[in-house]
Amino acid sequence: RVVFTGAADGARRAEVLSVAAGEEPRLHAQMLVTDAVATAPAAADIAALSLAHPRMIPAERVYAAFDAMGLVYGPGHRAILSLGLGRDANGERSVLGHLRLPDAVAGTASAYALHPSLLDGAFQAAIGLVLEEDGTAPKGAALPFAIEAVEIFGRLDTDLWVHIQPRPASGGDP
Repeated sequence: RVVFTGAADGARRAEVLSVAAGEEPRLHAQMLVTDAVATAPAAADIAALSLAHPRMIPAERVYAAFDAMGLVYGPGHRAILSLGLGRDANGERSVLGHLRLPDAVAGTASAYALHPSLLDGAFQAAIGLVLEEDGTAPKGAALPFAIEAVEIFGRLDTDLWVHIQPRPASGGDP
């Protein structure tokens, strides 16, 4: 279940919980939701990002790595077309993911500004940060611990790019 509560600054706090019979609610995620209107940043230079991420991993290898970790995604959750791997100025790995809304859920595209399958695909693309050099799966599955912000400036296309870079932990609750 999702529970919304008011925050002092006018934002809303959302918590995603599961509740099993006879047990205390279990918190899975928490976030602050605001209606702030932000200015969209300048468009990213996809050509330059592509040149900076020359090592391409096709979707088949990405999902084979997930399968090897026991994370088997169905056809509606396979949004990754490819991952490009590169390094930033500090030598840290970064990922450029090419995503497309899967045909299995294409009929639902107009129902969302940010389709859940594309959002999940963006999270999935983070595997590029930990893939072995040969493109095989790491030893165990991991999920992002924190996401600093998700800003939606308008309806997204069904074919898009995501750029993932590691950042040091900031700590603190939302």
